[in-house]
Amino acid sequence: MIVVLPTFVFHGIFVASHTSTFCNSIDLEKRIRILVRVFNIALRIKQFFKSSPLGAKENLYYKTKPGGFMKIFLIGFMGSGKTHWGRLLSQKLSLPFFDLDEQLVNAEGKSINEIFEQNGEEYFRQKEKEVLHIITESHTTFVMSCGGGAPCYYNNIEYMNRAGTTVWLNTSCDTLFKRLLKEKEKRPLLKTLSDDQLMSFIKKKFADRRIYYEQAHINIDDENITLDKFIEKVFHA
Repeated sequence: MIVVLPTFVFHGIFVASHTSTFCNSIDLEKRIRILVRVFNIALRIKQFFKSSPLGAKENLYYKTKPGGFMKIFLIGFMGSGKTHWGRLLSQKLSLPFFDLDEQLVNAEGKSINEIFEQNGEEYFRQKEKEVLHIITESHTTFVMSCGGGAPCYYNNIEYMNRAGTTVWLNTSCDTLFKRLLKEKEKRPLLKTLSDDQLMSFIKKKFADRRIYYEQAHINIDDENITLDKFIEKVFHA
């Protein structure tokens, strides 16, 4: 690993080694002590970067696209925990957090259910794309949780891959069923389904959308991961 030392460290090494005045005025033992201190400073700098979950360059600039800015898009099926993990990541990394569905609701002044019922899914997907682009192009850093279908329309997954780092929360259908069973009334695509229909819906939709989810830069199983491991995967993928 290459360690970039502050200028004063190089200056101290140079002076200690090459300046005749220094050599004449300070005995050998003192010179050795100074050089040891310089070495210890360099070692601490190296250990700091090595121990950081982001690594040396990433710790200063974040790992992301040109310009040194971080944009993390969390994708996956509804119920995969995108909002949960998005909030945790944003707090840990001190980045703004956006829930794409919430931003769309704020922009339209209607709930997701109302948008679907009054305007239809095609309208919803068009507005979803518009809000995605507005947030992405007006902010340099953020964590965003995207709706389950967001990557599957209008080339959104390609757009997100170009703009930042995409993370697929890959959750099993059985786990999704257990979670969504409790949230059916809040989900416009699910609220009229019986339990058997819900499982069939999950399996079919998941199969249809998998081709888009698999294009993400990072694949994470949210059932068996900690926040620190999550961050490590994001920054060292």
